[in-house]
Amino acid sequence: MSPSPRTDPFTIGKFVVSIDGVVASAFSEVSGLDASIDVIDYREGNSKNPIDQRLPGLSHVSNIVLKRGLTSDLSLWNWFAAVMGGLVDRRNLTITLLDQAEKPVL
Repeated sequence: MSPSPRTDPFTIGKFVVSIDGVVASAFSEVSGLDASIDVIDYREGNSKNPIDQRLPGLSHVSNIVLKRGLTSDLSLWNWFAAVMGGLVDRRNLTITLLDQAEKPVL
């Protein structure tokens, strides 16, 4: 008896996307994984020190773009479609980078 052929939806991707801890999809490219914090120069009104203090300001995160995905689970698409339809449904999303042996790296 020969083994049945393996169906592996993650062979094209090196990024796995999980929604609330459940693996939903794999993607071969992810971009937009960056964040920044504005710097605010501040000097007290009565300070004789000509050097301003630098304080952290607003933080910003960019939009994440997922490309060339493959999945047999429609949960990511259903969530996206519900949000596009006006439903506010915040969830925890985890993007995991896999190595060539498909073990989590980052």
